[in-house]
Amino acid sequence: MVRPTTLPSIQTFRVSKFDGTSSSSNLVDQKNLFNDIDDFVNHFCEDPTKARSIRKILVATNGIAAVNYIDSVRKLLMQLFRNDRIIKFVVLTTEQEIQSKAEYLKIADKLVFFPAGANTNNYANVDEIIELATQNNVDAVWAGCGHARENPQLPEELGKRNIVFIGPPSKVMFALDDKIASTIIAQTVKIPTIEWSGSGLVVESTGGGEKKDGSGGGELEISKELYLKACVSTVEEGFLAMKEKNISYPVMIKASKGYGRKGTRKCISDEEFRLNFGRVQDEVPGSSIFLMKCMVNARHIEVQLFGDHYGQVVPIFTRDCSIQRRFLEETSIASPEIQRQMQMDAVNLAKKVGYVSAGTVELTKEFGKTENPIWEY
Repeated sequence: MVRPTTLPSIQTFRVSKFDGTSSSSNLVDQKNLFNDIDDFVNHFCEDPTKARSIRKILVATNGIAAVNYIDSVRKLLMQLFRNDRIIKFVVLTTEQEIQSKAEYLKIADKLVFFPAGANTNNYANVDEIIELATQNNVDAVWAGCGHARENPQLPEELGKRNIVFIGPPSKVMFALDDKIASTIIAQTVKIPTIEWSGSGLVVESTGGGEKKDGSGGGELEISKELYLKACVSTVEEGFLAMKEKNISYPVMIKASKGYGRKGTRKCISDEEFRLNFGRVQDEVPGSSIFLMKCMVNARHIEVQLFGDHYGQVVPIFTRDCSIQRRFLEETSIASPEIQRQMQMDAVNLAKKVGYVSAGTVELTKEFGKTENPIWEY
């Protein structure tokens, strides 16, 4: 990496508030740069027993995600320490990746090889990542986007080896990875949802209030009995659920483990419902199925947030993601009042499950109605 001829300015960040305003703060005083990682950690961590310095990170992903991550961290390091190499990056790669001469390979401090082929052999292989993280004595692992990023086994196994996973804990992944479970949790924190086969279902906490360490809420446990109440396993059960939950056409048949466009079908008649039910089952074999009213004239709105290890969650901003790709757009379609409510709902959801790290709560807002807004989590 070529060092810049002029040093970057001190980083300033902005955080949106529930009242629609924003605040800015200098990350560090110009006259008080940090000498090293320990100096930085001790400055912000009041309890020495909880201080944890990270000096070596395993990057378990490839492509532009790896480039952006390493570049962003090094820019921050330059601003904090005037030394962008104070943290070392061990980057996982394959022989195939080497032949591509990708940019991320050029900026790594160390390259570590693992098996080539499909990502199940490498970037999505938790056992391989764990073994290489241990062999290279890293302090933390960043899994990037996709691959093993949302596999709860990765943070769970890393934790057993005292290695930090840069992302949410495994229990949060288990809670939010399933569409049925996550929607039940959303209802539990009173997020308004569209009519669906699990309408009205909520989960009880095994504890309450804030814990002594400042984190919020008790552990969530969705029983199998509660979960199955939201599922439909046959076409006949689907028709019965539509009647009981007042779900009219158009209706969406969804697989709880669906992703992308797989496991989601829109139906406007009984005939289409019968035809598409089997298709959803075939697209995501073994997944539970649920029904949800199809929203018309809707916009896809996201709330970005950050959560720490002490139960604090801060909303950063909202954005309209209905049509654009790789271009962030302010949520002008929703009023400031609606945006504030969405932010509060997102924060409540994140606190309920103990979310840690950066995250996104995706909401679908339906417009053109006079009643209170309803969004799908």
